[in-house]
Amino acid sequence: MIIAMAKNLLVVCFSLVGSLFFAELGAQDISNIRAFQEGNKAVIVYDLLSTDPNKEFYVKIFPSIDGGKTYGSMLNFVTGDANGIVKAGMGKMAVWDVMKESSSAKGEFVFRIDASSIGANGALPTHEGNNVKIQFLDVARTGSDILIKAQLTNQNPTVSTLIFANFLVVDDNDRICREFSGDINKVVSIGLNEKKVISFLVKNVDPAAKAFSQFDFSCSAFSVKLKDLAFLSSN
Repeated sequence: MIIAMAKNLLVVCFSLVGSLFFAELGAQDISNIRAFQEGNKAVIVYDLLSTDPNKEFYVKIFPSIDGGKTYGSMLNFVTGDANGIVKAGMGKMAVWDVMKESSSAKGEFVFRIDASSIGANGALPTHEGNNVKIQFLDVARTGSDILIKAQLTNQNPTVSTLIFANFLVVDDNDRICREFSGDINKVVSIGLNEKKVISFLVKNVDPAAKAFSQFDFSCSAFSVKLKDLAFLSSN
């Protein structure tokens, strides 16, 4: 499908490609991808099918400007059924703010949609305290840094902000990590019944490391102590 989007006479064209993704010997595929224009945004619709209709996945969308030969980093300015936990089903919808992502976006885009398994059979943990849940989504190496994505769910009416602090991170070569950014030591606002994806960036990690042997932190709702948090993917 081709979408014409004009801003300062710039025309952005889109074409779409599906990605079959099989996780943990389960069967699911992303298919029937289509898109349409709403103002200056692109709406991407797809079907996420699984043999288990209750299965949940962490969905990411990646763009390509060379016809799918190579892909860039995952899209950040996306709302809806992407960049978070998505339950299997038909007619999933993600809205990409093209110009917010890149005001110089130009040419034909091909999208790859990846889905990694979440839940009882997933590899990443979930912690809950005081009716606030943090569900880890991805642990990805980006150069010398490790980017950790997690989804917060708030069901506590007395909680409106969280601060994630007191990080103690050690890699599997017994090296203590001391440089952080992202949603660390910052106020994270979250409303009642809201879901929000947050990120922790651990900088200058040993290139030979494959996991964090220790990953501890706390907030006002809970404390988390993780062991052997493996790096699952690369961005």
